[in-house]
Amino acid sequence: MAILGDVSIYSTYCYVMELLKAEGFPCMMVPGVPSFCAVAARLGRSLTEPDRPLHILPGGGPGLGEALDLPGSKVLMKAGRNHRQLLEELEALKQENAELKAKEREYEAAIQENQRLYNLLELTPKDKQFTKEAAMVTARSTSNWESTLTLSKGTNQGIAVDNCVVDEYWNLVGVVAEVGENWCTVRTLIDANMELGGQLVRTGGAAILEGDLALMEEGKLKLTYLPENSQLMSGDLVTTSGRGGVYPSGLVAGHVEEVRTDASGMTDYAVIVPETDLDNLQQVFVIKDFTIVE
Repeated sequence: MAILGDVSIYSTYCYVMELLKAEGFPCMMVPGVPSFCAVAARLGRSLTEPDRPLHILPGGGPGLGEALDLPGSKVLMKAGRNHRQLLEELEALKQENAELKAKEREYEAAIQENQRLYNLLELTPKDKQFTKEAAMVTARSTSNWESTLTLSKGTNQGIAVDNCVVDEYWNLVGVVAEVGENWCTVRTLIDANMELGGQLVRTGGAAILEGDLALMEEGKLKLTYLPENSQLMSGDLVTTSGRGGVYPSGLVAGHVEEVRTDASGMTDYAVIVPETDLDNLQQVFVIKDFTIVE
């Protein structure tokens, strides 16, 4: 008797064989290749893994929904008469799965936001009090002439031009350049138009943090007006100086990568690598106001 697939898996032959044996006919089962094994081989995929068992199920009848919830791969056989029910069960399961994934994404986002807020609180400088606003990064500039971020908060939340923006570790991200009711544009610290006072942590010398068009393409900026005999070293940390009172002091801008001489051959400047990861920021914090604690 010829059949498709393997005679031992949901095969009509199994019923016929018992009848034939009862009539005294000799029977022998010859193994074949079941369709789901043939399909898996054609696709070059494994049906099982150590943590993914294989379930071979009848395609219909009571309990199908519970069976489809089992972990691992499922093969549904003999589904012809229950084809409509099977499609409905699969569609319901697909919808449920989509809803669970959406809830999982919301849960992961909440965990990440809580971690960012915790880091921000733990690392808050003790000599200052800050009024800050959390905001999500909604867009990034793609221009070769600027480096900006668009945030989800604006004047309705008290944000103003020249507010400093930091990440969860209090690393400098940039400064608010333009603001609307529910959005603002941040000029990042590597933007070619960026300029603010810098402080060398190791030596205590003051300098100027400046954006540079060529360095911006590398994701870096420069430190100019270096103190005489500054003897900078690779890895030296640079923070905001706070001079002028517009921006708070002590926000980490980046570290020295190397010292170069400008085109005139007369002046040295340091190449600075930002401490913040501008390309992967999701949430930042706008410093709306700050006071120095004596």
